[in-house]
Amino acid sequence: MSMSGMDSFFEKPGAVKEYKCCVCNTTCDVERNVLGATGMFEAMAGHKHRHDYFRCPHADKQWHNQACAILCEARGTKSLVLSSLLKEEAAQIVKIGLKI
Repeated sequence: MSMSGMDSFFEKPGAVKEYKCCVCNTTCDVERNVLGATGMFEAMAGHKHRHDYFRCPHADKQWHNQACAILCEARGTKSLVLSSLLKEEAAQIVKIGLKI
């Protein structure tokens, strides 16, 4: 499951050359000049527009999803200690996952 803003990104066509995944720092795959919706409400309304779609090639892997969820937890806590521990755990998961 890809998470927009962490491992997938939408931009105006040609506006951005490349993105790095916020979870694993891998260069994202890109589909240029896609015609479609970029959000749930836009899709529900039947609206479409041209955009470039960037997505991490590891986004469907279990380890990547786990690291992404942990990083979301780190963002959500007000505790600096817990945030630091969660980020360290996510980094270890990514390190192991990229070696597989």
